[in-house]
Amino acid sequence: MFRLLLQSLGIGTGKKPANLEVVFEGPGLVRVRIGLPRPWRIRAGQRIQLSVPGIGLFYLFQLHPFAISWWQNDDAGKATFIYLLIGKRSGFTQKLADGAKSNGKYKAWIDGPYGVPSVGPGMDSENMGDYGRILMVATGIGIAAQLPYIKELLEGYRNKSIRTQEISIIWQLDEEGDWEGAHDWLQELVEGDGGFLLNVIVYDTLEPISSEKPSRFGEHDLIKVYSGFPSWEEQLLSAKPGENGRTLVAVSAKFSVRRKIRELVRANIRQNVELFEQEFQPWTRSRLWSYLTP
Repeated sequence: MFRLLLQSLGIGTGKKPANLEVVFEGPGLVRVRIGLPRPWRIRAGQRIQLSVPGIGLFYLFQLHPFAISWWQNDDAGKATFIYLLIGKRSGFTQKLADGAKSNGKYKAWIDGPYGVPSVGPGMDSENMGDYGRILMVATGIGIAAQLPYIKELLEGYRNKSIRTQEISIIWQLDEEGDWEGAHDWLQELVEGDGGFLLNVIVYDTLEPISSEKPSRFGEHDLIKVYSGFPSWEEQLLSAKPGENGRTLVAVSAKFSVRRKIRELVRANIRQNVELFEQEFQPWTRSRLWSYLTP
């Protein structure tokens, strides 16, 4: 708690307390921006502890864990703003959503960043760039767990520090507001993809299946949006290994999709296909907590 107070109040840094603003509120999620009291070095897969006393006395000393979904760096390469995508439930998250209807600005207590980025036992997120092909699977708010890794991989490509030749993200939209919560970040990633590594495919399950060509968005229309549901078998079969012969399938999805992906990866294990299940998985009623939706 003492460390949290130091970071949030900016003691010894000459900076103001952390400022939190709800910048988007949709049917199933809220998106918040936090101005950090001092710059942080952020890695994909990290999380923070967050308290927002302004939403009610009951929450004064409550800490809630959230994964960092996005960040903005200064010239020194350290984050001055971080963003969270938060699934709306009862209690704390609903209070944040209600605040968006009025002011939406709060003073926040934050601690972190926490977590050692990992794609498997003994491997940090730098090793994700050792795979020739990376297939990312996300449903709903699960996109928030994948975006930081894409951001870091593309930075690694610009620095010539990864061996990856292709990154594909398949995002299944489950609720209204999913697209609005993260599409601008996807567009920013596509715009910064100078090596054309990134392939973005979105499936809108709220629209009936259509034989028409997909809608296209983003830089050079590289974000393709289909109606209906994806065929995970077809997506995985298309994930041919890169030059170094290894494919990583990274998943942040609802349980039924994760189970299907596990089965498909096990069936292809002899073809150098490996599975990485993100620390955050979209919340269901059977889960007691989640890094994005406490």
